[in-house]
Amino acid sequence: MLNKSIFLSLLFFAKLGFCCDSLQVINAFNKDIKEGVMRYEQSFLKENRENIIGQIFYSQPSKLKVTTEKPFKSELIVNGEFIYRTDIELNETLRYEYEKIKNQIPAMIFLTDREKACSLLREQENQGFISDFKISQKGNAQVEINYVDQFSNPSRIILSNITHKAQNKERIFEYNKSTDLVIME
Repeated sequence: MLNKSIFLSLLFFAKLGFCCDSLQVINAFNKDIKEGVMRYEQSFLKENRENIIGQIFYSQPSKLKVTTEKPFKSELIVNGEFIYRTDIELNETLRYEYEKIKNQIPAMIFLTDREKACSLLREQENQGFISDFKISQKGNAQVEINYVDQFSNPSRIILSNITHKAQNKERIFEYNKSTDLVIME
């Protein structure tokens, strides 16, 4: 029985270690790197949908901005207290309490360390939100992430033009105050 327990423990930690090691290719989890910017393109491998293209800006420990350029323009801004989702075409920004929806935003992994990111991804997998998560380096400046979502649709995200220590200006983490603000409870 003891041998079986040791085997299961080793299997668990080996799987966890693999996940964390595979995340290292993003290099955002290096303890010396606290901010960065990258381009992303998400494609849907079985669905006939237009690719989503945009940029991710982050400044640890609590600031994140995800812009979408195509197929529509939007912004998601996290400042540690609130999360703002702006639809540029509707000229509207929704404000959410940070703690209420932070787990719904996959890009939040850029505000954590490697072990926490791995834990968050494993939690998403255990809850059935993602499966078959794979991450790999494609050349020096590109990372490919493949996964299957909760509706059994495979997706691919390509991260490129990755720049660390980008010295992001504080104002890029402010929501567009010229939009109509709707506070969500």
